[in-house]
Amino acid sequence: MGGTNAGLRICRGLVVGLSLSYSAAQAQQANSGAPLRAIEDGLRREAERLRQADRLPEASALRPPESPAATAPDTVETPCFPIRTAELTGPDAANFAWVLTQGDLDHRSCLGVEGIRRLVSSLDQHLLSRGFATSKISLPEQNLASGHLLLRLHAGRIDTLEMRAAARGEGTDPAVLLRGRNAFPIAPGKLLNIRDVEQGVEQARRLPSTTVAVRLEPGGPPDTSQVVVEGNVPTLAERLRGGITVDNSGTAVLGRTQLAGNLALDNPLGLSDLVGISVNSNGEQLSSAHRSQSAAAYYSIPWGYDTFTVSGSQSRFAQYVQGTTARFLSSGTSATAEARWHHVAWRSASAKVGVQAAVSMRHARSYLDDTEVLVQRRRTTAFELGLTYKQLWAQSVFDGELALRRGVGWGKAQEDLVGAREGGPTLRPRVATFAASLATSFAAPSIPGPTTASGGPRNLQHTLAVRGQYSPDTTLSIDQIAIGGRGTVRGFTGDTVLLAEKGFYIRNELSGALPALWSASLEWFGAIDFGRVAGPSAALLPGRRLTGAAVGARGRARFLVFELALGVPVRRPAGFRGRSLVPTFSLSYLF
Repeated sequence: MGGTNAGLRICRGLVVGLSLSYSAAQAQQANSGAPLRAIEDGLRREAERLRQADRLPEASALRPPESPAATAPDTVETPCFPIRTAELTGPDAANFAWVLTQGDLDHRSCLGVEGIRRLVSSLDQHLLSRGFATSKISLPEQNLASGHLLLRLHAGRIDTLEMRAAARGEGTDPAVLLRGRNAFPIAPGKLLNIRDVEQGVEQARRLPSTTVAVRLEPGGPPDTSQVVVEGNVPTLAERLRGGITVDNSGTAVLGRTQLAGNLALDNPLGLSDLVGISVNSNGEQLSSAHRSQSAAAYYSIPWGYDTFTVSGSQSRFAQYVQGTTARFLSSGTSATAEARWHHVAWRSASAKVGVQAAVSMRHARSYLDDTEVLVQRRRTTAFELGLTYKQLWAQSVFDGELALRRGVGWGKAQEDLVGAREGGPTLRPRVATFAASLATSFAAPSIPGPTTASGGPRNLQHTLAVRGQYSPDTTLSIDQIAIGGRGTVRGFTGDTVLLAEKGFYIRNELSGALPALWSASLEWFGAIDFGRVAGPSAALLPGRRLTGAAVGARGRARFLVFELALGVPVRRPAGFRGRSLVPTFSLSYLF
């Protein structure tokens, strides 16, 4: 939810709503057009709000890559031994054959005592870089005159995994709340890899109320370790969190004031799991004939390198729209459900790659004066495959995601529209979506001005974010990308958007800290955004590009999170309606 840390991963890449005709791809205005188009537009806006609130709490155990340690220059030792071959021995040697390809054997013709010691140290560092923190290389007794070097591998394994309560609140049961071994992809007898431990720490720390620390202690058998996971055991009140938000993201027709609330519970089953709900509604003149509302819920559970999430949402919209000869009550409802799986396929100390898959369903209806428009009833199913990537550097963080979504006929999905095979609008589009962000921190230039309390220069942060989609099909507006509004291209109200099958938007933001005011931490920001759409539907638009800018401030004071901004359109097509100044605000109370 806007301004809170407890968002929902609700139906990523899928939007709820009602899909109508090809002509609905024109610039959309909530207060004009046919009554059916107003329903489509209203439900599309609710879908966009859900997508922008599409966040589960996330933790990261990644750390910036370390600079390579300086090595002493090679020296000629006397005596030295010509090493022609090397052999790794030990019960697990076959699984670690790659270690010998990482050393300096190919670059040394003659090794002395110090050279062999440095070689072993180098191989140990390569083991550590792959996460085998307790595995070591040793030199058994041998005769090096043969030119054959024997190296013994001591593979570190896990003796036991123990969950300990570091502290617990009154009335809590650590046996239940520390049951979450499922978050850690480790088990007694397995090779100990620190990447597995880091994965478990990330999964456990997804819960905002949970703190976790891991300690390695000597195990009973040789070359083994006890993995001790210490975590706090919060009370029910600490595990329950939520927020209430008010902002002016609504439309001119239904009122700018928008209200939202969310509630989440950490660890309901003691499995490092999450459950949460959220609601959203217009806040002015609320009635059955004047509303834009949605409700959503999710449940997420980790299992080692996997995370499973199920979610669902319902939306409804209603407003009076003036037709050619009469006024109509246009209304619509939609419901979605999704099951999503995410798997971390590879990780290093500073990066990780994930794969994900999802199946989602959408059911939507539209009404004119309480009479359902049967030809506009929609029941669709979609399947999605995707990749995720996260990289941490010393001063930067990169997040990327690529997904392919395809409408399918699974379940009770309705048949595709007539004419879809001939290039007409389809209920089963092929859509590729992408998103990436790069956040970089750096010191402000050394110019006369205010400094931090420590006397150093103020730090600035630049955030570059891009999101877009591509489809080779002619799609209905519910499957298109829209630009223009606080969540896409700032400087526009969102009453009018550019909407088409293909497109992208880029958000640039520079921010920096402001002096604290009372107990509030503050920062300023300036932004300039750009977006473009294309595709068959773009031919009906007044233009294809938008550029906007905004300046503002955001901050936090205890339980309050707020943001104030003033946006301006920089570039827009002729005939694209909008305001010359767009003030925005958001105020959240977190508990």
